[in-house]
Amino acid sequence: MSKFLGVALGRHGRTGLLLGALLGVLSLSGCAGYWQFNEGKRLLQDNKISEGLSQLQEAVEKNPSNTEFKLVYRTAKERAMQALLRQGERMHKAGRLDAAEQAYKQAQAMDAANGVVKQGLDQVAIQKGLALKLQNLRLAKQSGDWSQVLALTKSMLSQQPDHTEALSAHQEASLKLAPTAQEDVLGAAFRKPTSLEFREAPLRQIFDALSRSSGLNFIFDKELNKPDLKASITLRDGTVETALTLLLTANQLDMQVSNANTVLIFPATVAKLKDYQELTVRMFPMAYADAKFVAAAIKTLFKGREPVVDDKLNLLVVRDTPAAIKVIEKLVRLYDVPEAEVMLELEILEVSRSKLLQLGVGWPESLSLTPLAGEGATSLTLRGLRNLNSDTTGAQLGNLTLNLGEQNDNVNVLANPRIRVVNKEKAKVMIGDRVPVVTVTTSPTGGFAENVTYVDVGLKLDVEPVIYRGSDISIKVSMEVSTISGSQTTKLGTVAYSFGTRNATTTLRLKDGETQVLAGLISDEDRDSVKKIPGAGELPVFGKLFGASRDQSKKTEIILSITPRLVRHSILRDNVELEFPSGPESRLRQEGSSSSVSSASTPAPASASTSAPPAAPRRLVPAAPVGVGTSSRTLSPIGEKATDANEGKDDAP
Repeated sequence: MSKFLGVALGRHGRTGLLLGALLGVLSLSGCAGYWQFNEGKRLLQDNKISEGLSQLQEAVEKNPSNTEFKLVYRTAKERAMQALLRQGERMHKAGRLDAAEQAYKQAQAMDAANGVVKQGLDQVAIQKGLALKLQNLRLAKQSGDWSQVLALTKSMLSQQPDHTEALSAHQEASLKLAPTAQEDVLGAAFRKPTSLEFREAPLRQIFDALSRSSGLNFIFDKELNKPDLKASITLRDGTVETALTLLLTANQLDMQVSNANTVLIFPATVAKLKDYQELTVRMFPMAYADAKFVAAAIKTLFKGREPVVDDKLNLLVVRDTPAAIKVIEKLVRLYDVPEAEVMLELEILEVSRSKLLQLGVGWPESLSLTPLAGEGATSLTLRGLRNLNSDTTGAQLGNLTLNLGEQNDNVNVLANPRIRVVNKEKAKVMIGDRVPVVTVTTSPTGGFAENVTYVDVGLKLDVEPVIYRGSDISIKVSMEVSTISGSQTTKLGTVAYSFGTRNATTTLRLKDGETQVLAGLISDEDRDSVKKIPGAGELPVFGKLFGASRDQSKKTEIILSITPRLVRHSILRDNVELEFPSGPESRLRQEGSSSSVSSASTPAPASASTSAPPAAPRRLVPAAPVGVGTSSRTLSPIGEKATDANEGKDDAP
């Protein structure tokens, strides 16, 4: 036998050595990367993310077939990537652009093809560019270069359409650069000084005099070619614009500017306005306001205007006269402002204290006697009942217990939610459980159906802030604390719960950063129970040996602390912006006149007069035929008094 083994080993010695070497290599290859793997996990636990990921990656490279290595490496890499992305987002929102860029670049080093990282870096670059443009924008506003302001705001809004300061500056620059009214096309002709004085003169004659004074051409609608159209006007030291405006208003006329020196005059009737008035279509995209609300405001304030609302794009489309669109633009600019927001820091503390004291001896409360079957009998017989004795009667007595116990519980439950709420919007907080409540309904055929509804049990908090000008914040707080006070099983097997609730509703007015504590929602419960042997338990000293007492008390209090912190203040408008002229009821206008005017029309004369600063106008004294009953005046470029032919020639210059 030994010879056979020796021969076998001799023959197969080399083969055994080769097998042993192969097994060793396989063992070493199987253990490859384990040191790096364990070291990488240790580094990750020590919050050394980059070093740990490097070790895990090396472990995967040394042992690419190990599934555990791959899974742990990918999971750790994904967690680190998400942490860096969240850090970059937080820094970006806080305005710390350099820290955000650093976090995104660390994430890019881990995964260069990640689209979220690339988007984050692009946003940081855009914000840095916007910050530089914002500085230039403020400098341009200070220097009054509104063309530069408009160009910068267009560039900024193309990158960030909701940039608040850029939107406000764009609207302001547009108003500064845009013409204030349609009449500005006529340029300096409207601003020429003039004085007029006519009584019951033909309307065409007044316009002829105004034409010679201003150099404007007046074309009249065919309905105005009537000789009986007369008017009266007294204008001293005024302008051509003032005279024209008052003549049109007093005689129910309107005008259409044809070119730089031609004006068309026509009756201000609905039909003529449709024929002559130029209308403009203007779109108002809303960044903050609700387009439906603004459209309703325009319909209410300006009768007959029907703006078109696009809910999807939240914009308003208006088709009206340029003057009306200017007024609507001012109204939209006042409405389209960001809502004020507040961060509510809440601390909810539930303090629960309970005490349980058990003292005394728990004596048996009952003795049960049971007849037993006799020896050799399988059941109890009547003869056995007649022969009952102490040996054939079983007895069962309750337990005798000694109670010496005291238990004290103190529980504090704290929740610290932070809610960001828009002005006059409601926010809700629910901390607790949803308890299923089963209801059973029966059908006419006798079947049963169970319906499950859920009831919120715990702490429910509703808050609604109202942000006033300044730093005052009014908060309507409604708090409800509910608990399951008991349950009962019905005959059908369903469980019916009874709930205990505590409610509090109040309205607070706090300053920004001021803290208010609400307390007093207290539930105090005391239960005392005694079990004792009748008679013996009433003994003065030894009575406690024949009974047991159980004293239980439970007290719960809810404390709420609320601190408002303003995130975005209300935009305070100047009184100059809050008031602007809108023209008469029949049509929207932007008018401004500061001259001394008296105007009237036939057959119902009307006059108006104001004072104006002294000027050096050309005095218009148009001539009228003698004998017509109108004023006879002479025209002089220097300026002279008007003479009346009926009053004699002594007053002539």
